[in-house]
Amino acid sequence: MSRAKTLLLGTVTLLLLAGCEQFFTNNLFSGLQRDPSNLPFEQQVAYAESALNSGDKDAMADAYDALSDSLDDRNNKDADLNSLAAELAIGASGLTDTVPELADAAINGNFSNQTELANAINDELDDVDYTYIDEAKKQLDAIKANGGEVSAEQYLFVATGLIMKEGENAGGVENLDGTAGNGQESSDFIDDAIADLQARGDSSDLLDELATLY
Repeated sequence: MSRAKTLLLGTVTLLLLAGCEQFFTNNLFSGLQRDPSNLPFEQQVAYAESALNSGDKDAMADAYDALSDSLDDRNNKDADLNSLAAELAIGASGLTDTVPELADAAINGNFSNQTELANAINDELDDVDYTYIDEAKKQLDAIKANGGEVSAEQYLFVATGLIMKEGENAGGVENLDGTAGNGQESSDFIDDAIADLQARGDSSDLLDELATLY
């Protein structure tokens, strides 16, 4: 199996597992108030957890918007709340919805070169809300600033989203080279993520592979 296909299969398998966990969780969100911004903070957190478990992208977006504002207003120092917000932003971006498509392409495609890999990713570029990818990255920064640890899965989701965002701006991921305005944000993010994981003794194998795209 080619290195490119191994990379995509490994990435989408990890991301697909996270997406499936949300899909098969009971919909705790159903029946809850639709505007969480009007809830007391503790109820916003409970709403956020239920929205995340529901897998409902719109609910996660509403929950993220409310929780993020409240965290800013409260000068939050709880890394666990930032982690919850990051998960909401990743779900709200729609990235988890694209994973089954990428998984199918990886299984049935022929990624013997970077062109095949780029085409599979490019087919999904219009299906992600990159505003929430940026918000997820903001929350990962806050996790670390508040003394917490970013998981390898969170790094991988956001790294993939940043690559897709910059690929859309560049007219396709095959045009990224890691330079300013052309993949530098995702490249720098991946480098920092690898350094963090390795410093903790955690595996960075998939991020190492993503770094070879530039």
